[in-house]
Amino acid sequence: MPEKLISFKAEIDRLKSQGYSNETIRRMLQIEGNDIQPSSLFIDKNFRLFLPEYDNIEIKLEPLQKVIYILYLNHPEGIRFKELSDHKGELYHLYLNIGNRTETDVIIKSVNRLVSPIDNSINEKVSKIKRSFVEAVGRDVALWYCICGIKGEPKRIMLPRHLVVEEANELNICNIV
Repeated sequence: MPEKLISFKAEIDRLKSQGYSNETIRRMLQIEGNDIQPSSLFIDKNFRLFLPEYDNIEIKLEPLQKVIYILYLNHPEGIRFKELSDHKGELYHLYLNIGNRTETDVIIKSVNRLVSPIDNSINEKVSKIKRSFVEAVGRDVALWYCICGIKGEPKRIMLPRHLVVEEANELNICNIV
């Protein structure tokens, strides 16, 4: 078997082992084949998200959507939705820093809805995050930035973490110190 074909198969196997669906892998390979590269993701001190290489377009997310997005940026290994309750403390901390809420009971209620297995809040927020990226840069490029994965498996953001730049470094996003 030619060496190039072996490395191609190894790359597909690696992506599958990380929980990416066949459809996502197909699109990723199309992106790589067309040399579509992701932009860096710049997060300013007010936790606004920008894509500098795409005309510095801002990805507008609501505070709780930003909380979820940054949680997933901080966990490149991925998090299963059913394991979000293991990250309650981090979610509270992020929401206190990012959100415009100061009432502790409102923050607690919002985070509890996110981690509840009987509430659809996490799915709604992840869907809205995806829609924001797709509307800004199109479906193929958005794949780099969306929270995705196979049902029941860890969800993750494909964007290489060296492309994430945080202006304030207050939250140590992606463990950047």
